This record gives sequence, C-alpha cells and structure tokens, in this order.
Amino acid sequence: MRNIDNISKLVNSCINVSVSTIFCLLYLVSYNTSYVFVLRKLSIGFYLYDLVLVTKLRQYVFIIHHLLTIYSMNKWLPNHGGDFEGNLLVMKYLILETGNLLIYRVSYKKYISVNITLNDLMFEFYNMIIRIIVAIYCMCVVKDTEKLYVLAVLLSGALLWTKKLIVQIMNEIKQINSR
Repeated sequence: MRNIDNISKLVNSCINVSVSTIFCLLYLVSYNTSYVFVLRKLSIGFYLYDLVLVTKLRQYVFIIHHLLTIYSMNKWLPNHGGDFEGNLLVMKYLILETGNLLIYRVSYKKYISVNITLNDLMFEFYNMIIRIIVAIYCMCVVKDTEKLYVLAVLLSGALLWTKKLIVQIMNEIKQINSR
C-alpha cells in the first residue's frame, strides 16, 4: 500500500474510534440500547470494510481478529441495560478502541517517514499491557465457554503483537546504547 492509502485508512480508523467511543459512552451513561444498535451497525460496517483491505494484504492475524470482533459484536453486545456480560463487552470495546489511538500515532509516524521514538513504542507497549489486563479480566468474569474461547484467541493476538513490540523496543534500546 502506498503511504497515502495508509494515511487514508488511518483516518477512517480514527473516525471509527471517535464514533465508537461516543456511542459506548452514551450507552454506558444511559443504558439506552438504541446506542448499542448504532454502535453495532457502524462498527461491523467498519470491520467489514477493513476486512477487505487486510484480506488483500494477507494479514491473517487481522483477518482472524476482524472476523472474531464482528462475530462477538453481533452476538454479544447487550440487548438490555441489565446484561452484565454485554455491558462488560461495551466497556472492553471502549477501552480497546480508545487505546487504538496510541497505535495509530506510531503508524502515522511510520507512514510519513518520521522517526519512531522509544517513547512512542513505550506508549504503544503500555496500551498493549492494558489490553491484556482487560482481556484477562473479562476471561475471569465471563461464564460462557464460547465467549472464553473467542477472548482467548483475541488475547493470543494481543500477546503476539506485544512480543513483536518488545523486539522493536529492545532494538531501539540497543541503537540508543550504541550511540
């Protein structure tokens, strides 16, 4: 993908994060499931759009992530305010979507050929640690076996991404030490 295509995709992703955050917050404040209905439709639409792009690029981890996210949003977002596990999923989605902004910051720098600093990588690393903690917490609270399996696969993706990030951080530290 050319950089302009990447930046376009990044802008779409930032718009999705902003809209998702607004609808998650509106739901969590009011427990009005109309917000969940809109959140579900907009988010699934975005993930389907992005699924086409990651499929073309053969980014298999993202393909699995997107399919599982679409499945879980369609099946498990709450239908009423008292749905504890559904509300937990909305909260998890809110935390993870807002955390994407840290990842997008690094991606943007990469696309415009600006040096990615150790601080950038550390922000992204902290974000991944929060994602892992949230996923583990959800796995401890959720009772449904099917949800546990989906969360376990999503957690595995976060762990793989974190491992890759740790390698980048270590390489950056080596470069700093060699100067």
